[in-house]
Amino acid sequence: MIKMKNDNPFISNAHGCAVGGFTTRPWGYENLLVGASVSLPSTGGKARVEELVPYQYRAPFLTIDKAFTEVEGKQDSSGAYLTTVTVNVKGLKMFDLDVNKCVVEADFTTSLITKHNGGKETVVDTSGSKFTKLIVDGDPVVITPGTMCDAAQTYEDFDGQFGTNPKVSKAAKMRMMRCSLIDKIQHKLSQPHGDQQILVVPNFGHIYLGEVHIKDNERRITMMRLELGSPVAGSIALGGGSGTSCFPSEIC
Repeated sequence: MIKMKNDNPFISNAHGCAVGGFTTRPWGYENLLVGASVSLPSTGGKARVEELVPYQYRAPFLTIDKAFTEVEGKQDSSGAYLTTVTVNVKGLKMFDLDVNKCVVEADFTTSLITKHNGGKETVVDTSGSKFTKLIVDGDPVVITPGTMCDAAQTYEDFDGQFGTNPKVSKAAKMRMMRCSLIDKIQHKLSQPHGDQQILVVPNFGHIYLGEVHIKDNERRITMMRLELGSPVAGSIALGGGSGTSCFPSEIC
């Protein structure tokens, strides 16, 4: 039997996407064409995809001027394994079609870096994720960034420090928690609830900001998730990124 040179290779796992989802009304069930989406091979490498023309879905309902996603997996000079995910969205606009009014304007970046240097668990850094512009129903949203994700970059550390925090939700049947990149938002339509920062826009829907799902060796970010009501119904995610990195024996 021939022994492989490396029978326990490191697994890089990174995904990013600018926009995706579906609508159920008024056009019947439709999937959005996923924009600027790319995944990393398990062996690492580097990939970048960019929307070369403005993204549109049922314009003027949803348009994006520019979007790109980049993922990379490598081993640095110290021997540590790194994966990075960057999603950049500029010029997002969404309209209330009943009154032809722009409801959402946004620019933002999703950033996620995982590092595995032989320690107990992969360290995940999400500190580069941020909104540089967010206007909802004509008024700017004032965002106070959260500090929990930066303060605890592994699952065990996060659970130990913040597992009982009212701004953290824990799954009942699996090792997963949910929190927000954002500590507080100030806006006339703000309705925060538990671990979620939410804007409720009449005749449009609910906007969830900065969601983070935390698992062993992994974090998944969704900068904006929209659960849409009337006149357009559906579910849309923007600025999604996830990263996992480990050896097979660690079951990532």
